[in-house]
Amino acid sequence: MSITLNLPRVQSLMQDLGPLVPEIDVLLQKNDNRWLLQSRDGLQIEIEHYEQPSRLMFSASIGCPDAEHLSEMHITMLCTNLLFAEEHSLRVALTHPGGEFMLISELVLEDYSLDSLRQMLTNYLQQVRYFCELISSSDQINSEAIVPLQTTGRV
Repeated sequence: MSITLNLPRVQSLMQDLGPLVPEIDVLLQKNDNRWLLQSRDGLQIEIEHYEQPSRLMFSASIGCPDAEHLSEMHITMLCTNLLFAEEHSLRVALTHPGGEFMLISELVLEDYSLDSLRQMLTNYLQQVRYFCELISSSDQINSEAIVPLQTTGRV
């Protein structure tokens, strides 16, 4: 049986989540349906609740490579979208034309558990770290850079 979560239940779920993830330094509610999470190592993740269907959208800035490697990074991120968008609900976007890359993931809140949300958030933090590292090491950027992510089960 699927359970659709309304906003008050999601707010309660988010309050319960903070203490369960040791990597979380701060989890602030920005408004009724938005939260800002900061990890102990400084990563910032915005979490937003949407209804119909009830889901959480996770987004984090993962940086921007230097101009010399921008084209290769666009190719790498398009490959990421192709490989991971459907199966892992993971995609990359730009904040605006010429802006930073964002890593976005979505969790549909059906048959959820607090533990599954904790696990999803922990995995998402690992993914954000991986892509931040990939972008910051622009001398190694190529479309095959995402293969380790796929084969090691980090997604």
